[in-house]
Amino acid sequence: MKAVMYGAGNIGRGFIGALLSQTGYEVVFVDVNDDVVNTINRDKTYPQEIVGENGKTSLDRKHTGR
Repeated sequence: MKAVMYGAGNIGRGFIGALLSQTGYEVVFVDVNDDVVNTINRDKTYPQEIVGENGKTSLDRKHTGR
């Protein structure tokens, strides 16, 4: 199943997009910032930072959408 995410900013990529991807959706990002979308499409990955009580964790999220 495909999910269209309007907004590829910090919340879209950092939380909602990752959650949808982890539950089996193919995530497609739509954003007015062409540089962000082009970078995600080119690299097929995007950075995600998780901040919690134990500090910050950086991950590279694989992007399989278009």
